Amino acid sequence: MMRFITDLSKGILGKPDPVEMWEQIITHIPDSVLLKKDLKILFPACGHGTEADLIARRMLKLGRTADDVKKSFYLLDKFKVFTNEVLRKGYTNVITADFLDWDTDIKFDYVIMSPPYTKGRVMLYVYFFKKALELSKDKVITVLPINFASKHDKLKFHHQRLKTHLVYQSENISHYFKTGYDNIFYVIADVNVENEVVEEVDPISNLEILYPKRERLKPIKGDTDIARGEDVKEGIKTIWKVHSGDKVLYKHVEPEKVSKSNKSSNANYLVIVNHTPSKGKFNCVVLPNTGMHWSMWTFAFECDTEEEANNLKSWLQSNEIVSYINKMLTLRNKQFTISKAMIETLPNYK
Repeated sequence: MMRFITDLSKGILGKPDPVEMWEQIITHIPDSVLLKKDLKILFPACGHGTEADLIARRMLKLGRTADDVKKSFYLLDKFKVFTNEVLRKGYTNVITADFLDWDTDIKFDYVIMSPPYTKGRVMLYVYFFKKALELSKDKVITVLPINFASKHDKLKFHHQRLKTHLVYQSENISHYFKTGYDNIFYVIADVNVENEVVEEVDPISNLEILYPKRERLKPIKGDTDIARGEDVKEGIKTIWKVHSGDKVLYKHVEPEKVSKSNKSSNANYLVIVNHTPSKGKFNCVVLPNTGMHWSMWTFAFECDTEEEANNLKSWLQSNEIVSYINKMLTLRNKQFTISKAMIETLPNYK
């Protein structure tokens, strides 16, 4: 007997998988698909195999055999700790490999996944989605962050691809995850569907820039991994956010995360701002540079002297800049966050 029948909620690492979330997601798979004779389903980044276990149980209730499940399911993960676990559950088509490097000629009816989001500056979920579409002959079901309002250059073609094949987008499911993301959804994409997608024009592109002859600001956005997760006892102190009243909030982060971060500065002073200006006004603080790192919720500006840093802070919180930022956010459908590209359109104070 395959162990997924009893070992559904916990994996060998002891961390519960979001079973409730996956129970909701797999309701979108018709019984007719699971009864298909030559069914093939791929689970990239399978982890503990929660989604596979749930679908397997449905197939058994529909009268399919354990052998049918074994032949139909392909579970892949680059970590042997996970592939060993799903092998012990009784699955047989188990591959230890990095999905993005994996080479196969097989085409799958469904590709079902909750991929990793980032590795440093690389948005892994973008590449996972692209490859999943290439390997599917029908549907891709995936959990991923979505912000169609983002004008991030790295997301342009991903958004185009997603909108082209999108047939369903869930309500926000960020509450299932303890990450730095608040925009997580699951989607169903169909490779046989090609929605007409009108290329959007950025509404702020026609906004007259301030003081065009001045040098533009050069923000350094903080590190994504530092923003994610809880405060770690005996971790390394990092800048997490700048709160209302220009108060700095710190977090202690795992040393390995900090050591991998490439977001740092050799400047004497840093001006740190939050990424969610209130009605156009940044929470902003001047700090001597002690070599501390900062999270993705903040941007840093480098200054040589304390006087220069204080002048920059005053400029960033001036009525002129506040009004301009507020115009940008309003044009962007009243969004709350400001991007690095948006800040780079702002002039320096001199």
